[in-house]
Amino acid sequence: MNWYERVAGAIRAGQAVGVATVVAGPRALGVKMLVFKDGRREGDLGLGDLDERIAADCRAALENERAETRTYALNGADFRVFFEPHVPPPTLIIVGAGHTSIPLSAMARIAGYHVVLIDARAAFASEDRFPDVDEIVVDWPHKVMAEREIDASTYIAVLSHDAKFEDPLLPILLRSPARYIGVIGSRKTQVARRERLLLEGFHDADLARLRGPIGLDLGAITPEEIAISILAEMVACRHGRPGGTLAAKLPTTRG
Repeated sequence: MNWYERVAGAIRAGQAVGVATVVAGPRALGVKMLVFKDGRREGDLGLGDLDERIAADCRAALENERAETRTYALNGADFRVFFEPHVPPPTLIIVGAGHTSIPLSAMARIAGYHVVLIDARAAFASEDRFPDVDEIVVDWPHKVMAEREIDASTYIAVLSHDAKFEDPLLPILLRSPARYIGVIGSRKTQVARRERLLLEGFHDADLARLRGPIGLDLGAITPEEIAISILAEMVACRHGRPGGTLAAKLPTTRG
């Protein structure tokens, strides 16, 4: 099996895999190494001990979902290696089948997310109301999330507006490696929520992972606008950006 078939097979199986390719150097040009999130690797670049360092850097690029090129020195020669991450679609888990969850699920599907909806209320969490989700789970969210695999490609939007759903759920989420944890609610609600979590033993550094009020500050009012602000914040989080305007990056012109 060649490297292309192996990468394609990993993606079909829902596995993330990084490809390290030597793109410049006195030898090994075009040679590839496959690196998986669990540290496994297939193939080698023939660069001796440098292969271990390159594999670790490729795994880091895979975790960050970011392609990059790095230069390495070996016996007085420079080698440039290109890291190319191949990842399955990220998962968005929406907790709460309210009005905002409907447009958010539809928009997230368009953006390429695998969308899961969780709500204990069967009358709300229905296929009629949510035709755009990949999976609907009717159960208490904390029970589902306690048993569900959560990794760095998992994004969670808690839109339940209900402490009886949130209080047993948030400790589970904060102990997970989820990349994004957003929680809806007013600033007053957020303060009270954080105080309850502090009493449970969490620290300010833990609570800093909570994005609440959820979404970017777009002045959103309608459920559709709020969904846009949430999805925009998720995209910014995924790519390590603060979510400001692109125009702010323009150089200042001299008058």
